[in-house]
Amino acid sequence: MQVAIKIIDTRKLTTSYASKNLYREAKILAQIRHPNIVRIYETLKVVKTLYVIASWSESLVIFLTCE
Repeated sequence: MQVAIKIIDTRKLTTSYASKNLYREAKILAQIRHPNIVRIYETLKVVKTLYVIASWSESLVIFLTCE
């Protein structure tokens, strides 16, 4: 099985809403089962980093932002 891993450095979040609710929202999205929505298998929070493990999709377009 192939998966996509999104790594989020929570120290770089600019709004308090995002930093407070990002982990909770990822957990809620993990409960959704729909053929048109990428499935989230797991979310892990380690210190100041959030890892979101999701299903891999060949048709998914991923944009990377490097600072």
